[in-house]
Amino acid sequence: MDLENARIDIEAVINKLGCPRDDALVSKAVALYYRKRIPINHLLAETLIAHYLRFFKGFDRVDIERNAAKQRCDVYAECGSLRLCVEIEFNFVPPQHSTSASDYLVARHVKKLLSIASQKDLFAAFAYPRFVVPSIPIEFLRPPSSRSIDRIRKLVYVTRRYFPIDMEDIELLKNVCVYSVYIFDLGRGKVYELTPQTTEVLITLYDAFLT
Repeated sequence: MDLENARIDIEAVINKLGCPRDDALVSKAVALYYRKRIPINHLLAETLIAHYLRFFKGFDRVDIERNAAKQRCDVYAECGSLRLCVEIEFNFVPPQHSTSASDYLVARHVKKLLSIASQKDLFAAFAYPRFVVPSIPIEFLRPPSSRSIDRIRKLVYVTRRYFPIDMEDIELLKNVCVYSVYIFDLGRGKVYELTPQTTEVLITLYDAFLT
């Protein structure tokens, strides 16, 4: 896809959302597509969610592919003292992990949560395309006081099969906060926000049909 078509697609998704267009954000997305070869579906999701957070959820500042201290965020947003790091997940699994896809996805989420939790006062959020079931371990959708250390420890063991993390990181994972989960529909230009509690119900119901 050439740059002009990339810009047309990005602007079309924002127009469907029905909000003003942040031209600086659109230009940055196009530049990222050209310079870093970030996939267009990823950039479409980033710009859609960034516009949603700014114009529908009242965030003062939004950016894409932004560093928050040492953490790289797909979408970064600020609202007063709230600092939010949104990770876009298409649940892609590399071919070499095809036979352990579920564990790999869990591990990737744990790794991302851990990375975000290591930054002071930074909240985590995840975004998924419509028809993709969120893969966040439900332990992290619950309040810290309701989490099981044993279950967190098991999640860390799974994660260590794919990513180099320390067992001491359990302490960070005990308190990491998932602010929201977003479901986006690029075809319709829609974003839906789910609370952690609603997301847990969704995942639990889905898993119940598969067991």
